[in-house]
Amino acid sequence: NLIFRTLYGTSIHDLTFGYKLVRAEILQRVNWEYGTHEFCAEVLLKPLRLGYTAVEIPTRWVKRREGDSKMTFRRNFRFAFAAWRILWQPKAALLAAVPAPG
Repeated sequence: NLIFRTLYGTSIHDLTFGYKLVRAEILQRVNWEYGTHEFCAEVLLKPLRLGYTAVEIPTRWVKRREGDSKMTFRRNFRFAFAAWRILWQPKAALLAAVPAPG
């Protein structure tokens, strides 16, 4: 998170945090490509690349008492690849195709 926070120029600490409020205009404008863990980063990183702003409301993570995490160390590489790809994609590729007026 520190590396990508620096590369994206954002002060948000947890790029993959799953609870986000996003304006419908942004959701409709962006070309969404990823699923699962990578999508949690994509929903923040693509709008940042397109010039939108984001604000973080601090949260505190507490380790669960029961159960196991579904996040494997290997999945972190998928997140990093997606974040790196989003950073270097042309901005036009981040936008959804707009249907022609009908």
